[in-house]
Amino acid sequence: MEAEAKEEQKPEEELGEIKPEIKLFGRWPWDGVKVRDPGLFHYISLKPIYVPHNFGRHEKTRFAKANVNIVERLVNRLMVPGRERGLPKTGRFTGKRLHAMRIVEKAFEIIEKITNENPIQVFVRA
Repeated sequence: MEAEAKEEQKPEEELGEIKPEIKLFGRWPWDGVKVRDPGLFHYISLKPIYVPHNFGRHEKTRFAKANVNIVERLVNRLMVPGRERGLPKTGRFTGKRLHAMRIVEKAFEIIEKITNENPIQVFVRA
């Protein structure tokens, strides 16, 4: 019985930590993306994510918006139609997150074709 238990426990070396490379939308890697402006360094989050959607978990704490990924902040901003003299924020695009993510993905494809660079790096530099 003890021999079976020992066989089931494998050493950590054999298990190995396999960390898949996280890519935005399964295409663009996060490694190598740098924030050049030292003033914006603390406010641009480059935490690797697959899909830019964290369901608003940052809203409960103060200044937590700085921890939200920069691409997700772009998607969130696309969903806001704008303000007109105190009228409520309503519009055709409000709440359509998948549509906004598709727009960002297509824009990143165009940026990649034109510049031949990682579009995340181009976006952070802009």
